[in-house]
Amino acid sequence: MEKADPGQGASVPRSDTHWLLPIDPAAHARHQPADWATRPDATAVWAAVGRSQAVTRWCLRTGFRTMRAGDLIWAYLSRRQELCAVGRVDAVVSEAGAWFVEVAWDAERTTALCRNPLPRSVFHQVPMSTCRAGDRAAPVLSRHHAELASPCSR
Repeated sequence: MEKADPGQGASVPRSDTHWLLPIDPAAHARHQPADWATRPDATAVWAAVGRSQAVTRWCLRTGFRTMRAGDLIWAYLSRRQELCAVGRVDAVVSEAGAWFVEVAWDAERTTALCRNPLPRSVFHQVPMSTCRAGDRAAPVLSRHHAELASPCSR
């Protein structure tokens, strides 16, 4: 197993890099509640994805050359067009020619985000594959990440 070079020292200050990880909830339909596409709360939808596969490890076809440990990663439910989970990249690894991202999901922020998902209309980006948040989306995600840590946001 080969790990990507993190390229960032722990003492080097940096602003967060945000990644969007699109997930199609319909690909996990067997585990989804009947109203997965319309329910306002995404908790059951995210839980169904977790019953269908391990959510701590995702195959990457894009982004693996520049994604780094410590970057923020947001789960984007493509058919619902909203963000429902956020975590930090633990590692980017290569195994047998395939690249994977290992994610430590932030349980507290993800719980709050699932209760009140962030619609695409707020961060203005449509991820078609794993991608870095654009110039317009990144500041919105930084603010939202900070707000999710605030006791007043829950």
